[in-house]
Amino acid sequence: MEIDTEDATSDSFVPSSGVSTGTSTRPQSLQLPAETSYSSVETQEMVMSVFWRGSFLGAACYCFENSQIYLLADIRDEMPDFKILESLFRQIQPSRVITCGTLSYNFINKVKQLVLGEDEVGEDLPVTDKLHFLSSKVFGKTLMSQPTKDRHVIESRLEVIRFCLESRHAPVVKNIRENIGQVQCVSKILTHMKNGLANVTHWLNLHK
Repeated sequence: MEIDTEDATSDSFVPSSGVSTGTSTRPQSLQLPAETSYSSVETQEMVMSVFWRGSFLGAACYCFENSQIYLLADIRDEMPDFKILESLFRQIQPSRVITCGTLSYNFINKVKQLVLGEDEVGEDLPVTDKLHFLSSKVFGKTLMSQPTKDRHVIESRLEVIRFCLESRHAPVVKNIRENIGQVQCVSKILTHMKNGLANVTHWLNLHK
């Protein structure tokens, strides 16, 4: 699935030393080589390929100017906002975008919006908004990477913690934990059924 965009510039990813067939770690430190000037980057035409599955975004970018491929290791990007994807479009502004048409509808729709200009993508991106990917140890705790600042949400979470820590609520907490273990992703099961990929476990989970 290939989509054309407008004039191209670039500003992210790290050039690969060759074609890699190994499994990429998630996420890694990725930055543009220090010797690359912004003026030269802005004149480079880029083709970007993006892939999203299981809340992780991966991407590769080919530069026509220097015939190099820039790789982005898997990094968590939650839907429906896809903030990392938006940042990539702001930094790369590719001339063409390639993705898989069988991916999540929300992801495909977001890519189309960015490509067609339905979502505003600023040309000038402040240095503070540049993507600086952290090591997997630092980025591992997803909720801590993007903590909420909503006071009501924080207070409600503290109330839940206080409730669970009280000994008189132990039976209730135990029952909740047992029931949470039975929660299944129905949409994923239905997708497998629609594509003829459902197995016995999927059917059992659906009819619990």
